[in-house]
Amino acid sequence: MRKRAGDLGVFAGLVGTAILSLALSAVFGVVALGAGWKDRCSVYGPAPAGAHIGERNSLLGEQRSWWPIGTACEWRRADGNGTVWSVNGSVDLSAATYGLLLVAIASTTAAVISASRRTDP
Repeated sequence: MRKRAGDLGVFAGLVGTAILSLALSAVFGVVALGAGWKDRCSVYGPAPAGAHIGERNSLLGEQRSWWPIGTACEWRRADGNGTVWSVNGSVDLSAATYGLLLVAIASTTAAVISASRRTDP
């Protein structure tokens, strides 16, 4: 009986860890994406070294980036030979987001394994 109660405690702990990690990962991800959405290159810059800065807009494209979570912008080069990129985003916040997501996946996997072992005769 004591063994079963211990198994149930481990299972509950793993499920709780998975839920908490997933929730925190979602919050961190939303914060990072929100900051990337708000701090657009076309409004806030910064233009990277080598980018053309003038009266005409040298920003060619802007998109959301997965690493770091934020905004990636493509700028026309000052010398006219191609483009340069800038990325606005926090590496620390992105690492925390993805790390917590990995913890949630690992905890869920361990909880499923724990539950399957508990139900074996």
